[in-house]
Amino acid sequence: MKLFNFLLAILAACLIFSSPIMAATDQDPNFITERNREIANAKERIHISEGRIDCIQKAKDFEALKTCNKAADRRMDDLEVKIKVIHSGNKPNHPDNKQDDSQSQHN
Repeated sequence: MKLFNFLLAILAACLIFSSPIMAATDQDPNFITERNREIANAKERIHISEGRIDCIQKAKDFEALKTCNKAADRRMDDLEVKIKVIHSGNKPNHPDNKQDDSQSQHN
């Protein structure tokens, strides 16, 4: 059984590490830019969440907790609006440009 688990782990590692290599040959030239943009957005979300945690840790009462959460929610909403504005000019099949069928029929 140990040998089976070992072989399964090696097979999984081969699949995981070979996938990026195989995908790189037909990669979209804008991939690096898009990946970096996604990383920046994720880091900004983390920064907002860390600010929320810091504020909550310093809170002395329920009103302070409420203020922390409202401020963090407002910052997160602002970030999401900024991201949507940036995406409005991107390709329609981009994963972040999701539309339901009723909206796509009107375009």
